[in-house]
Formats: sequence, C-alpha cells, structure tokens
Amino acid sequence: MLAARTAVFANLPWPQVMFVDNILRGLDFWQARFTAIKVVGMEIWLLMWPLRLSSDWSYNQIAPAGWRDAAAWAALVVIVGLLILAFAMRRRNPLVFWLAGFFGIALLPTSNLVVLIGSVMAERFLYLPSVAFAVGLAAAAWWRLPRRFAAFALGAVLLLYAGRTWARNLDWQSSLTLTLADTKTAPKSARLHDALAKAYIEQDERRNIDLAIRAQETAWGIVRDLPPERSSELIPANLGAYYFAKAGLVPPGEARAWHEKSLEVLLRARRISQASQAAFDQAQISHGKPLVAPRASLLLYLFLAQSYVSLGRHEEAVEALRYARILDPRDPDVYDALAEAYRASGQPDWVSISLVQKSLVRGQALPAAPAGIDYCRAAADLAQAFHDNRAPAQALSIASQAARRWGCPAAE
Repeated sequence: MLAARTAVFANLPWPQVMFVDNILRGLDFWQARFTAIKVVGMEIWLLMWPLRLSSDWSYNQIAPAGWRDAAAWAALVVIVGLLILAFAMRRRNPLVFWLAGFFGIALLPTSNLVVLIGSVMAERFLYLPSVAFAVGLAAAAWWRLPRRFAAFALGAVLLLYAGRTWARNLDWQSSLTLTLADTKTAPKSARLHDALAKAYIEQDERRNIDLAIRAQETAWGIVRDLPPERSSELIPANLGAYYFAKAGLVPPGEARAWHEKSLEVLLRARRISQASQAAFDQAQISHGKPLVAPRASLLLYLFLAQSYVSLGRHEEAVEALRYARILDPRDPDVYDALAEAYRASGQPDWVSISLVQKSLVRGQALPAAPAGIDYCRAAADLAQAFHDNRAPAQALSIASQAARRWGCPAAE
C-alpha cells in the first residue's frame, strides 16, 4: 500500500490544506496534538450521544485546546483509561483488547495525532470505528446484564439510534435544509454559513439575495481577521458576487453603493488569493516539487473585473481579466470578457487580438497570412499567458505555430 501510494502521489503537487479547514495546522506540535485528543473525545461522545450533528466542523467551531481546557483533559483521561482497560483485559477477555485495537487503528489515520490531514473533524471518520463501538456495546450488555434485560436494553438503544438516524435524514433533504440545521449545531463554522448562502442562492437568487448576503457576511465575519495566508479567498469572493447581484436588483440610484461594497470585499479576496498562492508555491519548493499552475479562483477575478466595469474602471478590469486568463488560458469565456473590457477602455486592436486568441485556444482555422491584425503579437501574448500558467509546452507550441504560419520570430 505504501509503495502504491508513493507511486501515485510522486508526481503530484504537495497538497494545499487550508487553515480554515483544519486549525491544527496553525498550532505548534503539542497544542495541535492536545487539541486532536479533545476532538477524539468529541467523536467518542458523538458515538454515545449523537444529538448534535453537523456536516462541517471547520474554523472557528472547534477552539484550540489550552492547558486549562477541561474537555481536552477529560478526553485524555477517557482515552488513557480505555487503553489501560484494554491491556488489562487482553488475556482474561481478548475481545476487549481486539475491539480497542480495531477502534484505535480505524480512527488513527483521521485523528490528526500522527499526520495532520485536511479536516480537523468529520463525522464520516467514525463510520468504521463505529463497528467496534457497536460490537463492544452489545458485548457489554450480554456480559453485564441478565439475558432478557440485555435484549430489552439493546433493543431500546437500537430504537433510539434508528430514531436519531431518521430525524437526521430529514435534514439531508436539500442543501438548504442541511445547512439551516447545521448552522444551529455549529454556528461558528465559516464554511457552513458560506454553504448556507449558496443554498439560498440556488433556491431563488432574487427572493433570497438578502438572506444569502446575511449568511455570507456571517461567514466573512468569522474569517475576516485571519492573516491572509490562513484565510479563504472563496468566502469574500462569494460575498462580493452577492453584493454585485444585489446591485442589479435595486434602483439605479442605489446600485453604485453595492458595486463599491462588492469591489472592496473582492480586493480583500484578491489579497488572500495572492498570499495563499505564495504559500502554496513555497510549499512546492520546500518539498522538492515543481511549480504548477496557479490555484487561485478564476471566478474571483471574473467577479473583480465585473465590479471594475460597473464602476467605469475599465483599465483595472483588463488587468483582472488578464490574470484570469493566466489562471485558465483555455477558457474561451475569458477572451470574450477581455474583448469587451478592451472595447470599453478604447483599445480596438486588443479587441481583435483577444478574439484571435480565443480562436487559437479553440483550435479554429485562421488565415495563413495577416489581414489587418497583428497575429504575431496575438500569438506572443497568448504564449506568454501559457508560460505564466506554467505550461511551457503549450506556450512553445503556440509560438512555433505562429512562426510557421505567419513568419513570426521563432520562440526562444
């Protein structure tokens, strides 16, 4: 398994794990492990008392454990107690030892005790450990209770768990019902409020825009004060998009204020994006991996360009769209948006160049000789976009094609 895993992941980038998904990545070694022990305690409690369930436990729902954290110490006592019991019973009752080992081995890979993973806590991590828990519960009942009472007690437990499952399934009817329920259980999770806003938009954007903005503002309020490299660009980017949508639903005299709010938060999202990209690149270098295509959100820069256009700042819209093209130089919609921005900024030559570039990336036929358009300039600019996207083979292919068809300077 280790050999296969090494072979599969050898040529892939070093993974980018967001701090907002796993706060342990922002803590020192001992505090991270102490917090992980608290989380294991929370998971054990969920198996016994699955009343408060949530599909997300990300930042800032679980607070880091300090040395005065009673929940963390209680979890440590329970875990150590279970280990002592398992070892003490290993000869007299091997099943207890086996179940403890089954539970621990099944939970260990996702516990963050050995390797910090992509999530601080998730209830799905308990699926396999719950097998050991169920067997242990049944065995304890048969060992310690009279047979008839054991059957009655286990039947009652099954009924309670089945009822909880039935009630929880009602929450999973849709994204909206799920996130509405889960934000009550985990009200400090920024991801949940972000998901709730999206669910409102998916249901009815026009009717629910104010509800979506309120939910997204809550999400942004949770992460706003984080350092940019630890935050999430998607949360402010989505808020900017909702502000922009709101501008289209209000009277013209009120629209500009919403556009300005949209631009302000999108610029914050861009700063977060730039910091995250720098951290991601540094991680690749630190682990001996080659740099790969930028990971920023394409939609962020498309939203940013729209906000600039709405405020008449066309040059800045062009700049945002040119970076969006670097993120995905194969997306034809970016070239259409670029052409419109160039037209609005009074650059007709670049309008034609953008449309030529769109044809090049789509593989459409172009004339063999120039016809009033600087094809060499278009090809060189497009090749540079692929180069900045860290796709040198594609950049070289475009430059070589331009040299053959239009006699452009050969690529270096």
